[in-house]
Amino acid sequence: MSKKQIMKNEDLVSLIDNYPGGMVVINLEGKILAANVTLGRIFNLSREKLIGISGYPYVEKAVGKHRGKIMENIVRDKKTVEIVDYERGHWWKTIFVPNINSSNNVVGFFVYFNDITTEMKKEERKLINQEEYYISLIENSTDLITVVDKTGNIFYESPPLEKMLGYKISERLGKKTFENIHPDDITRVKQYFKESISQPGLTNKLTYRIKDKNGIYHYFESVGNNQIHNPLINGLIINSRDITERQNDRKKISKQKRFLDDLVNSASEIIFTVDRDHKVSLWNAAAERNTGISKTKVVGKKLRSINLFENISEFHEYLNHVFAGKDGFLNQLVVKSNVGGKRLWSVSPSMVKSDDVISDVVFICHDMTFKDEIHGRLIPGRGYLVSEVSADSLFDVFKGLLHSGWNGLCITRNLSDVDPDYFNDLQPTMLMFSSYGSGKGVVSSLDELFDAIEVFVKETKNAAMCLNRVDYLINQFGFDRVLNFLYRVNDLMKIKQGLFLLRVNKTLFSSEQISFLQEEFSVLPSQQIQDVYLEDVLYNLLGFIFRENETSSLVSQRNICNHFGIVKVTAQKRIENLLKKGLVISRKRGRSKFLHVTDKGKELLHQRKTI
Repeated sequence: MSKKQIMKNEDLVSLIDNYPGGMVVINLEGKILAANVTLGRIFNLSREKLIGISGYPYVEKAVGKHRGKIMENIVRDKKTVEIVDYERGHWWKTIFVPNINSSNNVVGFFVYFNDITTEMKKEERKLINQEEYYISLIENSTDLITVVDKTGNIFYESPPLEKMLGYKISERLGKKTFENIHPDDITRVKQYFKESISQPGLTNKLTYRIKDKNGIYHYFESVGNNQIHNPLINGLIINSRDITERQNDRKKISKQKRFLDDLVNSASEIIFTVDRDHKVSLWNAAAERNTGISKTKVVGKKLRSINLFENISEFHEYLNHVFAGKDGFLNQLVVKSNVGGKRLWSVSPSMVKSDDVISDVVFICHDMTFKDEIHGRLIPGRGYLVSEVSADSLFDVFKGLLHSGWNGLCITRNLSDVDPDYFNDLQPTMLMFSSYGSGKGVVSSLDELFDAIEVFVKETKNAAMCLNRVDYLINQFGFDRVLNFLYRVNDLMKIKQGLFLLRVNKTLFSSEQISFLQEEFSVLPSQQIQDVYLEDVLYNLLGFIFRENETSSLVSQRNICNHFGIVKVTAQKRIENLLKKGLVISRKRGRSKFLHVTDKGKELLHQRKTI
């Protein structure tokens, strides 16, 4: 095709001139066959002078060589190629389109040039801004960023390094990341590194100790991100923060918690807590001892699942009221114990609030159950004398029987003799005798009293009866009549295998009257002192404990050693002797044990029997 023929092709010229960028048609040798006006302006030549000449001299050598290779590939592949390169101070986007003839051979190229310098500068500025942004983030971050290679060598550390550990960045580059790790943590750190390197993209968290430039260890929390296979990074990125203060706070909290745990577990009171889900969240040592149930079987369990409290419905109702912000009332719990059967706990609840919402209820309890170590075991079918000035021992023994499954009848001069809350939900039958009284639960003669007792005993299994203020009956009806009445009642109790407790205040009776009563009634095991004799040293020890009890002082083994000037082993043997004879009992308060004289011990001291 001649130059004249190409120039007369109006359609081709119009097409080329209307293209906004530079456009040129070249043959395989690089000669320009057609060009638009824009290309002329780019090369600073008229279109007429461009036609027929080679374009290579007007292109930088390196760029021309690169574009030549591109065109060689197009001849082979017959595919359009787009490239971006920099030439003569401008960025160019160039599109090479193969000119294919009817024989499917490439005979030339349609080449389109677009100056994209403005766009490239905007993009470059954007990238620079992003780079500056990320650099600013890294440099101003409180976290330390470290990049290590797959062998653990550090090749990047961010500026917070010096502030956190005191090292200059140059002092750490090229060093192993395992340096300065606490010896107790080094194995974990190496294992962590090994796992992180073996799994691309893995992010893990690790807490360890690292030594600063002054030799002080800091707690660090690090997160590793494996970017070994990322060609831009080719390493493990480790983000670290100093959590020393947080760890120290945790230690303080842990220490405080241990202190509170020790305090709670050393308390003689039974203490446990229940949360909003009705789960037990605390169960102290006293609760374990009292029930024989360890905290591992209770803590974290719901109340119903541990099957511990007999009055569980009442317990749940109380908790529902409390957690709903309503008033609730609960003053006792009946507990199934693995040691000594059922127990009765008096309850003093208190609330724990979080953000003004009750989160837990703390229960501080006292065991009110009658204890065998004080009074011993009673034999069904017998009557027992309770020789006390006050009715406390009588009611203690009686309550213990009720907790052991006996059904009770309590007879007294006045119902006010008994605190209405003392027996709680045990609900014994109450009977009052009065010369002028009448109505349900009141009797005025011995015959009425016997009839009421007989009805109760015959209709009730496991009948246990306590009679308080027998002195009033004797004053009203005479000793002989009352004694005959007591014989009849005792015979009835023997037939029905019941238990009869009779309180006698010895200061109100003659020795002869006491002898008659002792012939008919047994002495409480705790008050039985026949054939109990003490050496002087034991009697003196018993007297010392009693006097200290009277002044509300706590008596421990150490007190005894100091008072008598004896060694620990000697004191222990003497205490064990008194314990075996039932003259004293040992109570644990906190971590220490303290001694108390029993009723039996008091009676012995009163009679002053020694050898």
